[in-house]
Amino acid sequence: MKKLSFFLSLLFAAVLSYGQVIKFQDFEGGSDDWNFTPTPAPYNTGSDIWDTVTAVGSITSAQSGQYFWGMQDLDNPQDTVLNVLAFENVDVSAYTNVTLSFYYYTDGFDMPYDYIAVEVFFDDVSQGLDTLNPNTDAWTLYAIPVPDSVNNVRFSLVVDQNGGSDYGGLDNVRLEAGTTPPPVLTITSPSDGTVFDPETTEVTVSFEVQNFNVAQPPSGDGYIIYALNNNETPYYSTADIVLQNLTSGQYTFAMKLVDNSGNDLNPPVGDTIQFTIAAYNQVADLAALRAGTLGEYYEVTGEVYYIGGENFGSYVKAFVQDNTAGIMIYDRNGIFDPQSVNLYDGLTGLKGLLTEYRGTLEIIPTVAPHVSSTGNTVRAQIVTVADFNANHEDYESELIQFVQVSIDPGGDTQFQVNRNYDMYDNTDTTTLRTMFTALGGVTIPQGILTVTGIGGEYNGNPQVYPRSAADIQVSAVGDARLEGLQVYPNPVTGGYVYVETPAGAAKTVRILGLTGKVVYETRLEGNGKLNLSLRPGLYLMQVTENGRSATVKLMVK
Repeated sequence: MKKLSFFLSLLFAAVLSYGQVIKFQDFEGGSDDWNFTPTPAPYNTGSDIWDTVTAVGSITSAQSGQYFWGMQDLDNPQDTVLNVLAFENVDVSAYTNVTLSFYYYTDGFDMPYDYIAVEVFFDDVSQGLDTLNPNTDAWTLYAIPVPDSVNNVRFSLVVDQNGGSDYGGLDNVRLEAGTTPPPVLTITSPSDGTVFDPETTEVTVSFEVQNFNVAQPPSGDGYIIYALNNNETPYYSTADIVLQNLTSGQYTFAMKLVDNSGNDLNPPVGDTIQFTIAAYNQVADLAALRAGTLGEYYEVTGEVYYIGGENFGSYVKAFVQDNTAGIMIYDRNGIFDPQSVNLYDGLTGLKGLLTEYRGTLEIIPTVAPHVSSTGNTVRAQIVTVADFNANHEDYESELIQFVQVSIDPGGDTQFQVNRNYDMYDNTDTTTLRTMFTALGGVTIPQGILTVTGIGGEYNGNPQVYPRSAADIQVSAVGDARLEGLQVYPNPVTGGYVYVETPAGAAKTVRILGLTGKVVYETRLEGNGKLNLSLRPGLYLMQVTENGRSATVKLMVK
């Protein structure tokens, strides 16, 4: 939030004496005479607002009087065009020292998708679109002098905004003569409250100065003093300020205008923002990452394994898993290149922001993880359609395999990219989605199939993503699934586990880490009890009986 000193400076500015008022709009009615046209027409549904109000969201009162023009959630069914307040042309030919000014308040505008700007016209010639601060968190003065040679003045406020917690206000619009517009300093970037990723070492501060000539004394009207966490620095330019050698932590950045002797202006003129450079939360594995808090940054200290991905042009989707879980890497910033790694390479240094999109957990990388091992094997977990449908979160972003399933081509003979196909066994159906472009144009195989892919979901609906044609194969006899397998207790807490099947025949039992390394193998002559000595963690148990196999996850505590 803005500091109290800045808020007080705005109050001082609000009580400055005015010159001769030419036109005025305070949204109070009565003597307000600077007419305007709102596009679209005013509306107020309670949560979608484009109208005169006494309060809206965090803007609890007008800058002056009781009413102001309020804005909230402008991208809604009431709106079909860009929101504009167009103020009428005013003849100023008989006046000198004319100033156009107004107060505005913004909170939560998400740049660059939202914006608020003003377009001023002198003699019907646009002076350009001037973008305003998207997050003032206080009533903020905008003022612009009108050259004496200008005969007519008008302006428009242009707003594009979407979000029920994004608020805007306009108040105290004035066109006055015989005045010298007051100096204004506004920080335009970064927005107050911005959180930067932990890799940030530099922050560029952009700002605007109006009605004040910044220069090295004795030239100009004075200069700027800025302070980062109270460490003051004089500044003699209006160029961006680059803050360097920053580390994780919270920062307060303040700017003010001073005269050539270094004294504060009367009233004071300045602006203050706060920003944060986040720190990484360290976690040992992907299960701990998945249990993290959305919107925070994490570093996985253990090794993960690349199981597939693709550069789709403007973004990358890639998947990694370890012995505990999997996660999607989603990158729009050119940080992670799937072509720089091989399938099943081990990666360390996975760092990024934990987010969720349409039900899928993602990590947005801040740096590229580096290859730490090659030639690894990651075995797909064999699951049934019923198990996947019921427990797809357990398999999200992990390599899984279905045996004895079929695909409904839906009228296609070849796979079309980004299309859903029904995949089914004797009793259940799930969704095979062709997310990876390598499947495009591949003939859809028919019959009984073995399908390998990466588990996923979209808005709670389970999906599996085969990576290429090699992931979809006609089943061999030996791929038949072992039905009715029971493994208990699971999780294993007492060092033993029972393995039972309906046939109770001799069976081979293998226990593997999720990377494919066999850590235990034995043969049971029927149903029986296994005494295990395994470290706590997540494993795969493969049971083969009479040429049929099944794989289950085994948790050892």
